[in-house]
Amino acid sequence: MKKTLLKKLGIPVFVATALIAYATPAFAWSSVSAYATVTFTDYASYYYAKGTGKVSSSGSNTGSQALENYSVFTRDGEVIDSDESREGSSPVTLSFRSDREGDSITWDLSVYGYLYEDGEEIDSDEDYDGETHPGI
Repeated sequence: MKKTLLKKLGIPVFVATALIAYATPAFAWSSVSAYATVTFTDYASYYYAKGTGKVSSSGSNTGSQALENYSVFTRDGEVIDSDESREGSSPVTLSFRSDREGDSITWDLSVYGYLYEDGEEIDSDEDYDGETHPGI
């Protein structure tokens, strides 16, 4: 009788333990990293500048955490676009693209990343990339 009871309880207990282990985060987000990239796509008579800002964290969201990406895209020092996004998953990516351009222009992207827990900022990071296109 004891063996039968153990067999009957063994599988459900194993399954319950596996589900709890899977559902429990390995470790919570504790830091944030920001990454900025400026690239160009060239055509015969024009080009596009593209800025990509990414904010990420490793580990698992505890459920009360959020990542925020605030990025600013500039053309020769003049802000042409900015955006922000706050998400409960990692990474948080924002992308920007210029109009058709032909002149030599310096493009910059500044990325500011924030990690929040229960609405309070607990970490931040920033990154910057600047590239000058020689013109077409």
